Order: sequence, then C-alpha cells, then structure tokens
Amino acid sequence: GVVASAFGFQGQKCSACSRAIIHGDVYDSMIQRIAERTARLVVGDEDARRHPAVVGHQAASLAATAATSRSATAA
Repeated sequence: GVVASAFGFQGQKCSACSRAIIHGDVYDSMIQRIAERTARLVVGDEDARRHPAVVGHQAASLAATAATSRSATAA
C-alpha cells in the first residue's frame, strides 16, 4: 500500500509514493491507517527494516555496479 510504496527502499527509488489521491468518503480513516502504519516503522542499521541505502554491504554493491558501468562505457 501507500506506506510500503512511500518508505520501501527508504523512498530512494523513482516509483516511491509521494502523493495519494484519497476519496473524501474514506479520507479520515485512510489517513489514520497510514499514520498508524508509519508509526510502526523501525529505523536503524542493516538489521532493521528501514535504513539508509548506503550501508555496509549495500555500499560495496553500489560501488561494484558503478565500476562495472564505468568499465562497460570505457570499452
């Protein structure tokens, strides 16, 4: 849903949810549900459910991908 889309990959992807169009009939209950689910998110290190994309193993993976791209474009 909205929370997973907005906070999945820490919002660091082009398809992250930045807006939700919510019908007036369900607006209040939807906002309440979004707030409740957002409040349950855990922020922390690599073992937490949410963390910066550039940590530990992820930093090494991104560096390797960048190196591969540079090699491919240099050839």
